[in-house]
Amino acid sequence: RPGGGALIADVVAALLKAGSRAGLRRLVLASSSAIFGHRWEPVGDESRPAPDTPYGRARLIGEEQAVTLGSGLGIEIVVARLTETFGPGSQPHASLFRAIAEGGFRVVGDGRHPHQLASVEDAVRALVACGRVPEAAGRALLISGPEIQLHEWIEAIAGATGASVRFMPA
Repeated sequence: RPGGGALIADVVAALLKAGSRAGLRRLVLASSSAIFGHRWEPVGDESRPAPDTPYGRARLIGEEQAVTLGSGLGIEIVVARLTETFGPGSQPHASLFRAIAEGGFRVVGDGRHPHQLASVEDAVRALVACGRVPEAAGRALLISGPEIQLHEWIEAIAGATGASVRFMPA
């Protein structure tokens, strides 16, 4: 939506200013791997941001605001860049799981491009660690599970539901 980056920057600024008044020492900012844009290769902590959507650009603006303002206020910032996160009640993936379970899902191509997923349980553990581990201060960290290929993820869902998936040549 229009103004997303400005809105995120304003919210981050208000949060840091209020935190500073309350004695906040560290803020873990939950960001998104969307700041890397759509890529055909995996990303990591050292990957360079290249957002290609309004959402990704807005998240990067929020990160920059947190780092700049946090430094000026003496608050440690840890940027936690969450990848695609899934778990119980995960609405963004509900239609995918349903389509696979009902046997109506088709993959165009071989499904060999990488995906970086994180279970909600692992993501929460990582966020807590970002708040506790001294070495995390001042870093931007990718919060992700192991890299898998799209076909592996789809086949795992199909196997769990007893469904089959067809891969069609591109």
